[in-house]
Amino acid sequence: MTKDMMTLEQLLSDIEGFFDGSLTDEQEDRLRRELAATVLSHPSIDEAKAIMGFRAPRVRKESRRESRMLWMRTAGIAASIALVVSAGVFLSRTAVDSQNECIAYVGGRQVTDEDAVMAIMMRNLREFNIEVEAAHETIMDDWSEVAEAVDRYESMNNPF
Repeated sequence: MTKDMMTLEQLLSDIEGFFDGSLTDEQEDRLRRELAATVLSHPSIDEAKAIMGFRAPRVRKESRRESRMLWMRTAGIAASIALVVSAGVFLSRTAVDSQNECIAYVGGRQVTDEDAVMAIMMRNLREFNIEVEAAHETIMDDWSEVAEAVDRYESMNNPF
């Protein structure tokens, strides 16, 4: 340990301040640097590192697959957004330029039927909404797992 490193007591005190919300931005930055560099070991240090993102939780194989599926969903959402935005841009440009004529380009094809364009946009918006809801559900599941882990940790360290 170098002379600039915090002692265990100082580090634990700052961690407590972090969780209490009483640290200044500068103190929190220093705590993050200390946690990244420390070789000290303590359950509170491990918890702070986990909360601050220094340690990833153990990942099951199913979680990796779920992560890939979430990435694929996100890519699908991004593609849907790009399609809706580009259709909207083309619609707005052509509506001004061609006296309210509806022209959109979908999959490299020009579509001039306004009902068809609106149907495509509505379908993409529904798909987008479904993917947003699925992503929200996944995030909420992940947060509930974190909350359960914190509760277990706190119950282990609190005899009351």
